[in-house]
Amino acid sequence: MTVAAHQRQQRDLSFLHGAGDVDPAVARDRERMYRTVHDLVDRARDHGALRADVTGTDVILLMCAPNYVAGYAPGASPDLWRRYLGILFDGLRPQGAHPLPEPPPPAL
Repeated sequence: MTVAAHQRQQRDLSFLHGAGDVDPAVARDRERMYRTVHDLVDRARDHGALRADVTGTDVILLMCAPNYVAGYAPGASPDLWRRYLGILFDGLRPQGAHPLPEPPPPAL
């Protein structure tokens, strides 16, 4: 998964950053979504439901992962993305969390 994410990272980030260049309404919606995710992450972290070192940007970047990863399993159940979403949720919980090896990226 690490190698696949690294190989496609630039294209995925380019899409996220460039989507608003096509239509100002897309840019407004993207910014509203980013603010909403950051607010939800802050609230979850404040209530102890999310590990302290996870940021809104982390969650934004992880949002596409379940479908993206499941797309590499030809013939798999169309609901395979749920497995990876479960893994992501477990990794975001504070119980049993280990320090992350890198600092978070700048805010989106």
